[in-house]
Amino acid sequence: MPLLMIEINLLPGGKKKTRKGTGGGVDFKAIAANIASRVKDPYLAGAVVAYVIAIATVGYLWTSQNSRITELNERQAKATADSAMYAKVIAEQNRAVAQRDSVRRQFQIIRMIDGNRYIWAHLLDEVSRALPDYTWITGIKQIGTFNPLPPKPTGDAAAARKPAADSVVGPPPLRLRLGGNTVDIQALTRFMRLLEASHYIRGVTLMSSELVAGEGGKEFTRFELEADYEPPPASILRTTQLSVKVK
Repeated sequence: MPLLMIEINLLPGGKKKTRKGTGGGVDFKAIAANIASRVKDPYLAGAVVAYVIAIATVGYLWTSQNSRITELNERQAKATADSAMYAKVIAEQNRAVAQRDSVRRQFQIIRMIDGNRYIWAHLLDEVSRALPDYTWITGIKQIGTFNPLPPKPTGDAAAARKPAADSVVGPPPLRLRLGGNTVDIQALTRFMRLLEASHYIRGVTLMSSELVAGEGGKEFTRFELEADYEPPPASILRTTQLSVKVK
């Protein structure tokens, strides 16, 4: 039968030895040393560490790229919606500009037609005023119109040629031919000079003249003139307001 020994400390003030503790902390140095002591191949350990770092890097990049892609997709969707909205606004603006240009062109044509209503009345009045004695007109006609109203521009030409809001298309140049007779060659010279002095006529040119024997053997000069219509200066024009009473 084994003997049991009991040791009793009879010395006063004796203290029981206590084991030193670590205070509840984690000793990473000891853990690393323990792992290092267990790993026999350092190259394998480096490969494992590199693999872990690579996996962590790939995970971080994948997460950040997904976040970036999500943000870009949201911005693209917003930009697409804004583009569709702006496309409608631009289309409406283009239609409004086209309608404005069409109305403006119609107004210009109306103004041109309205301005041309009295051209021949003025021309006949000026010819009658300049006609001297012993001279008469046998015919007057229009022989040419230059620079007609240009065709409606389209595409880039319409954008490049935008008329001003207050622009007015003036009457196109008009050329006329006058035929007549006179018994006095000096009267023909005076007639041409008076026509040239008119505010409505310029470029008077004698195209032909010949001496013709009339009835009873009396001779007279048959002539033919050409001239251009000239729009008069605004300072000599006088306009009056037309008012009509409606009962």
